[in-house]
Amino acid sequence: MDVALPGQIVTFDFRDSQAPAPSDQGIPRPLRVVQWNIERGYQLDAVIATLRDLDADILCLQELDIGNQRSGGGNHAEQIARRLRLNGAVAVEFQELRSPCRAPAQQGGGLHGNAIYSRYDMAFRAVGHAPAYDWPRDGMRLGEPRLGARVTLAAEIRVPRRPAVLAYSAHFECFAGIAGRAAQLCDLLQDSSACVPELPHQLVFGDFNTFAHSLARLSPRYAHGWHRFRNLGMSEAEWWVENVLAWSVDDGPVNLRLAAEPLPDHLRPSREVLRAARNPGWWDPFDPVRDITISNHCGWMSAKADWAFVRQFRVVRHWMANRDFAASDHRCLVLEVEHAHADTVAEHMLATKRVARELQVKRTSRLWTWCSLAAAAALSWAAFTVARRSSISRITGHRGRYGHEFFRFEIDNQGYLKYANNSNYRRDSIIHKSLRLSPTLVAEFKRIVDDSEIMAEDSTLWPRRDENGRLQLDISLNGKSISFETAKISSLADTVDTQDPEGLRVLYYLIQDFKCLILSIISLHFKIKPIA
Repeated sequence: MDVALPGQIVTFDFRDSQAPAPSDQGIPRPLRVVQWNIERGYQLDAVIATLRDLDADILCLQELDIGNQRSGGGNHAEQIARRLRLNGAVAVEFQELRSPCRAPAQQGGGLHGNAIYSRYDMAFRAVGHAPAYDWPRDGMRLGEPRLGARVTLAAEIRVPRRPAVLAYSAHFECFAGIAGRAAQLCDLLQDSSACVPELPHQLVFGDFNTFAHSLARLSPRYAHGWHRFRNLGMSEAEWWVENVLAWSVDDGPVNLRLAAEPLPDHLRPSREVLRAARNPGWWDPFDPVRDITISNHCGWMSAKADWAFVRQFRVVRHWMANRDFAASDHRCLVLEVEHAHADTVAEHMLATKRVARELQVKRTSRLWTWCSLAAAAALSWAAFTVARRSSISRITGHRGRYGHEFFRFEIDNQGYLKYANNSNYRRDSIIHKSLRLSPTLVAEFKRIVDDSEIMAEDSTLWPRRDENGRLQLDISLNGKSISFETAKISSLADTVDTQDPEGLRVLYYLIQDFKCLILSIISLHFKIKPIA
């Protein structure tokens, strides 16, 4: 092969002239068409094996290497045509420069472009895109020293006994951001619209690199521009559907939805872009959210980057190959299509508009769901914080002739009452009970604490625990906490000859109020006779 330059088209034809095409034999079957980014042909044998198994009539492939060190130095475009016995062409986008800034797995030295293959006769042309970068100047900074610009390969495919098909194989700039890729999309929309009168049956396939969301949103290298955070809550594919693809050529001379984007004046789309950003009837049968075609960084960077638009075709069935990413880092889109009447275009536009509305409703629903969850979490945390500040526990006990005897209760921050009573009298077993208090009862316990003014007391002068037993009270309420421990108080008389009789009387009466209320609750709910 002679050395080609960026922007040029190189053709191949390795068809067996004696073997008729499948559509020449009997009743025409649906056309099987494929869209696939083959990742520079790193796994070329696996790619060719997959394509041979698919046995497609039309292949639209991206990232074909010719003479690059990173992929073995071979002419992959020619090898695919020769080994599959197909007619085809490759549009050269870039001359990949050999450079020390490239890792071995990225090393250039050859050409890089997009291809279309078929069993049928084809006429090729190139659709150019305005350069997103000055590659001689910016290539080293982006880690891609190269010469050239993005080019879409277009082919008029002459299918026997059926109308001709216009096919595109595109690869949009991954460094251009949403606005840059939308401009490249407009180039294809404009070219497609101009060709509709003569070639209404179209296949617009390509790797459009629609991944400026999720983890990529944090990278100014891949997701720069105003839309980087403007489209929070949606993927780039969703943005395309809602703002470009859902606006038909019949909806008006300019795309008012795109014009209504809240952008600074210097970033607003030009009138030429607004006129071009109108859908002439493209429809992609794959779901823009669920049908992921790339997934990197453990799934944190997943997107529908590859698209398979059809115009005036009926899609019989569609599926994805290379689902395990074994042959390429992109999944392969496969469709079986039949030529259709013009009414199909209107049906597909209605379907696209319906998808756009559903995406908006789901996103609004997701927004309300997340807001509701956030509000519920905030309220729960506030309630938990308040509840955590409200707990009451009391222990009183002694060691006597029957061993360690005690009476204990605890009301935790969730309103649960835990009750324990161990008398050891006549070898009675310990009593354990627990129940959930109603908010009214919890409020009553808090009222008893507030009315007692126990939170203002100081236990410094209270008698210490002794061999007769101890009384312990812990309360956390309204952000304040106390923890008292003193000798066992069997009756009010035990508080008289102390250094702080008034404080101990407050404690004694509070404990009696607690005991009366708790023992009443326990007796009401359980068939036991509490021993206090």
